[in-house]
Amino acid sequence: MLDPRQRHFAQLVEGSARARSQAVLVDLAGTESQPTGAYAGYFEQAREAGLGLTCHAGETGSLEHLESALAFGVARIGHGTLLGSEPRLLQQVRRRGICLEVSLSSNLATGAVP
Repeated sequence: MLDPRQRHFAQLVEGSARARSQAVLVDLAGTESQPTGAYAGYFEQAREAGLGLTCHAGETGSLEHLESALAFGVARIGHGTLLGSEPRLLQQVRRRGICLEVSLSSNLATGAVP
């Protein structure tokens, strides 16, 4: 049984895949309270439909969120604040040319940075 957030994301991906001429990408955003890896199948479906992929990860959650986002093949990571503590993942982001969406006001509000 999917929780409401996963059900909503599944509907978003399915609708976007059907409307490829109007949809450009899918983005998983919000709190990092659930394992990002649980969304792997939806990201695979979106990638197969030719949609761009972005994921908010590594602001307040664990490194697992960043690892999952990178495994999904995202072109952009929202925040990625924790990359500073994991050189291996940071190097992967740099090597793959992944864009980081930075929001300092969000990072302050969530306590991700002092």
